[in-house]
Amino acid sequence: MRWGVFLGTTVVGVAAGLLWRAGPDAPTPAAVPVVGHDVLEFPGATGWRAAPCGEASCTSEWLHGEGQRVQVLLVPVSEPHLLPALAARLQQQIRDEGGRAERIVQAGGVIRMLRPANLDGVESVVISYVIPAPDARALHIVNSTVPHAAQVRGDQRVVDLLAFAAWVKEPGR
Repeated sequence: MRWGVFLGTTVVGVAAGLLWRAGPDAPTPAAVPVVGHDVLEFPGATGWRAAPCGEASCTSEWLHGEGQRVQVLLVPVSEPHLLPALAARLQQQIRDEGGRAERIVQAGGVIRMLRPANLDGVESVVISYVIPAPDARALHIVNSTVPHAAQVRGDQRVVDLLAFAAWVKEPGR
């Protein structure tokens, strides 16, 4: 099993669960169709190439020349007013698990999360950037897992990839 896919699914599951708990009128995430959303793409990203996604919530996957993988996961949000509460709960859960979460105001409210993980006996870090879609109807989670010793370089690679981010209208899947 690829641990990146497992951890990506876990992050989306946590976000979806928090969204569902965000309010009594909030439908379950499965009830929100994933059609016509703006998705993140990284045209011209230096050292990166697109790779196939292996799960339904993944809108794209990227592979760095040095082997690091990044998945872009989509969490639909039925009511844009739920976005701040969802983001705050997601940050708190990461902190409760011993990770770090911070809002990057200069980037328009992007949330950076670092969460420790032990994968096959290797101390690792899950690096996630949570980015609201322009229409506030989805969260895009840019997710990568790297060994703890490679955390700084791995995070810098993700930041470099994000420098090429562009919103592309997805007609549907």
